[in-house]
Amino acid sequence: MADIESMFYQVKVPVTQHDSLRFLWWPNGDLNADLQEYRMGVHIFGAVSSPSISNFALKATANRAEERFGSLVADVIRKNFYVDDCLKSVEDDKTAIKLIYDVRAACADGGFKLTKFTSNSRNVLKSIPVGDHSKEIQTRDLDYDELPIERALGMKWYVNTDTFGFSTDFIEKPVTRRGLLSTVSSLYDPLGIVTPIILPAKRILQELCANNDLDWDDDIPGKYEVSWKKWLKELKLLETLKIERCLKPAEFGIPRLELTAATVAVQIAQLMLKELDTDIDSVTYFTDSTTVLHYINSEKKRYPVFVANRVRLIRDYSGPKDWKYVESDENPADIASRGASTAQLLAQSDWFEGPQFLWRSESEWNLKQPGPAESVVEETVATTCVSPTKMQFEKLECAENIIMKFVQSKSFDKEIHVLTAVERGRVPKHSSVYKLDPFINNGILKVGGRLSKSQIPDEMKHQILLPSKHHVTSLIIQDIHKKLGHVGRNHVLSKLREKYWVIRANATVRNILSHCVTCRRLKMPPCEQKMSDLPFSRVNPAPPFTYSGVDFFGPHTIKEGRKQMKRYGALFTCLASRAIHIETANSLDTDSFIHALRRFIARRGPVKEIWCDNGTNFIGAARELKEALAELDQNSIHSHLLQANIDWKFNPPSASHMGGVWERMIGSVRRFYLPCCMSSGTVWMTKHTVPCYAK
Repeated sequence: MADIESMFYQVKVPVTQHDSLRFLWWPNGDLNADLQEYRMGVHIFGAVSSPSISNFALKATANRAEERFGSLVADVIRKNFYVDDCLKSVEDDKTAIKLIYDVRAACADGGFKLTKFTSNSRNVLKSIPVGDHSKEIQTRDLDYDELPIERALGMKWYVNTDTFGFSTDFIEKPVTRRGLLSTVSSLYDPLGIVTPIILPAKRILQELCANNDLDWDDDIPGKYEVSWKKWLKELKLLETLKIERCLKPAEFGIPRLELTAATVAVQIAQLMLKELDTDIDSVTYFTDSTTVLHYINSEKKRYPVFVANRVRLIRDYSGPKDWKYVESDENPADIASRGASTAQLLAQSDWFEGPQFLWRSESEWNLKQPGPAESVVEETVATTCVSPTKMQFEKLECAENIIMKFVQSKSFDKEIHVLTAVERGRVPKHSSVYKLDPFINNGILKVGGRLSKSQIPDEMKHQILLPSKHHVTSLIIQDIHKKLGHVGRNHVLSKLREKYWVIRANATVRNILSHCVTCRRLKMPPCEQKMSDLPFSRVNPAPPFTYSGVDFFGPHTIKEGRKQMKRYGALFTCLASRAIHIETANSLDTDSFIHALRRFIARRGPVKEIWCDNGTNFIGAARELKEALAELDQNSIHSHLLQANIDWKFNPPSASHMGGVWERMIGSVRRFYLPCCMSSGTVWMTKHTVPCYAK
């Protein structure tokens, strides 16, 4: 085991990216001086990008070193580093010494210094300079002293005895959900060695999390506190557990439970075959589930999707001969599924060494075979085998006919029996196909009808009858729907009835298309929010135009002498009574709107609140109107009603839909306004006359 010295600092940052690592610091460490700005030229600890970039540089070092030092050295750098920690195991001291020399040289070529070496072999340690030993080993005499206890990726490594162990010296935490979770997470077990011990604590956490009234920092109930303290007390025994680092059993198997566990077993086996440097001749799997063995051994059964996918994965990486049956009392995996206290686990030799029969030759195992297969599938479907190299049209048609016969025998057995009897009769009136005048053609039930003399294909004259609720029917409709590009129901029905007649086809097709994920994703209407309550001004009585909304419409072209000019309409609507008032505006600027507003107030009386869109002319009007009203106060031109402050309310920007109360009125006025302007010749006086008619 070794470590790369200051790994991140050995990887430089491109000059163009130095600005990304700016920081402030005192020059020469003088805290009384002014802060200065610095830039890091290397990657730093704490940056999210540093581990991945440094790892990339390390992999590049391995690629460059492969030609000079060989694939073994390159693979060590690629596969045996966890960030800056290197862990590697070899068979003998000679190989280790040579490998350390080469790996150090290869890393040095890439700018990385390998140091802090630890090994269970004293000869290997003596071949390394003392300055490159770990701190604990530097203080030991390699000829007389025992080797120290090191940390290997969070686990204790008793170097002298070459065993792994666990530390239970946890900081005492409060007896709350948060404290329990922190303590359980502190027990680092990457290999799952003490999983049965952790399981009881996780069960306590699971039950506490189900209590919605219990917060993270609340004291847990008394019965759980007793169980928790008992678990903590027994956990101290874990300090006595020592696991051999190097295990070399005669045979190796990974037992798990049930089908999903069997899938996990296959995945773990593939991972180990990839990571282990030892050549593995074969892998044997053990399970105490007879159902799993029946799934794996079956060649003709048709399983549900969940089962089929996992059986396929298992069969891709293993064969039926690789799987063995083991009794539950000899299956170590049962210990993990049931959970165990620390004392119980330490007494279980099977958990650490496996069942006793594994230590004997395979010929002496004498494993019991499971009983006959139970009914583990719902249905067996008749199949026809077609050679991939000779997949002719006739064979495909034959296979389709066999499937059609199977489907019809399940759904129309009574009708087929009547029509194939010696004394052929008619289908009973209560049958769903009675009105279709069905008949048998080549063993397939088809629609009768009166189109026998028509010059259309036979399959369109007499379609194949299919039930509405059958998996084959659904597959046919889905296939047609996809081939036609996810078209609508009528199009699918038209294409379907060129060959098949499905009972209650309309409802069946509608149901299948409603579950089409692609159609739902492409045709689903956008979500609509629930409308909020109407504002106070809309639902309470008030004098006309006390609460008003305003908006512009137009422009409209008018004639003034020989000139054509654009004019706009300023529509004021009462939010309570929906009455409207229209003023003509010469333009859309602020000054024009203020004059229109003045005329409106002069004619309709004072206004308390005005709602409008967030247009720039309205925002400017709100500001300038206050200034104009101040001037009007000084000159005493208007009455005291005009001196009242108007509460301006603006809709959010780009939210014209919030002004629907006046947008609807503008639509009604425009329908009357445009024909009048056109029939009146759009002369100058029209702009004053038509608004009055519109109101």
